[in-house]
Amino acid sequence: MLNPLMIRLCSMSLSAIAATCCFAYSTLAAQVPPTQPPLERPNSAIARILSGHAAVAISADGKVVAGVSHDKQIKLWNSQTQAEIRTLAGHPLPILAIAFSPNGQILASASHDKTIKLWSVPTGQLLQTLTGHTDWVEAIAFSPNGQALVSGGGDKTIRVWRVADGGQKFKLKRTLTGHQDSIYALAISANGQTLASSSWDTIKLWQLSNGQALRSLTDNAFGINALAISVDGQTLVTGNGDRTIKVWDLSAGQVRQTLMGHQSAISALTLSRNGQTLISGSSDNTIKLWQLTTGQLTQTLPRQSSSIEAIALSSNGQTLVSGGWGDIIKLWDLQTGRDVTLSAPASKEQRQALGIS
Repeated sequence: MLNPLMIRLCSMSLSAIAATCCFAYSTLAAQVPPTQPPLERPNSAIARILSGHAAVAISADGKVVAGVSHDKQIKLWNSQTQAEIRTLAGHPLPILAIAFSPNGQILASASHDKTIKLWSVPTGQLLQTLTGHTDWVEAIAFSPNGQALVSGGGDKTIRVWRVADGGQKFKLKRTLTGHQDSIYALAISANGQTLASSSWDTIKLWQLSNGQALRSLTDNAFGINALAISVDGQTLVTGNGDRTIKVWDLSAGQVRQTLMGHQSAISALTLSRNGQTLISGSSDNTIKLWQLTTGQLTQTLPRQSSSIEAIALSSNGQTLVSGGWGDIIKLWDLQTGRDVTLSAPASKEQRQALGIS
């Protein structure tokens, strides 16, 4: 009988298989001691891991939590009672990213199937499927006014979708090109003017309203996996495969400080609304809280049993959601440091199929 992992690989595209190899490379690179010579950049045909990728989101009012399980479904929970609200199903391949609209009425999901789906949060109805990407979609973000949605992934492009005048449907407004590698992360400034995108060693800044390229920043960091922009739009934070977090001064286009503390690749970042607290998640199984202005590490949450792949913070800064390997989704009270598990670990068979011990 075929090994479950082989069965899974057979069902994946060549790009996804290459992606799996690349994340293994990135993780290995993060483990190499700094005194060792740096590893060479992988072949550009190799992209990034897609299987075993967790995604979480929390609505702006903090009432609804969304998490992705490895069975290609999205689950919604009531954050106060931890009761499951409903399950959303429709993607035939793994879901790689999810995001709530600012008003909490729409949940967007991006998938290995090259599409973005828009769901009604109150009813669970599938509202729309956006097509156009020619490879997996790994990053999505809504503009602060909810009128625009941006997406990026394996085809190295960013698609800007906007609500048509007087309508409720999103339509493709423009396609942004310029990255030479797959898009890893996207972030939009609070004023809705600046879009940041990242790939292997490049960060690009764009004028969201017209798609104009503003600046390109280069950082050989073994993959720029996560982005966060300060409320004033002057500071960009990057989470990298080389275990570092870098704080960039966007007006100067230079790194202001480098935060060290994680023992493996940074996989997720989020900033508090007041811009004071930065939260990072890593494949070293930890979540860390930092004072952004000083770079001081203020707290490390209890170490988890699996890699932290995604985090999301409520607008009041009190509730954090984390997602990790093996369908482990947790809700954290940052005032007490206590957590509640919303999603139980995957079954033994699921974990074997994902290559998780």
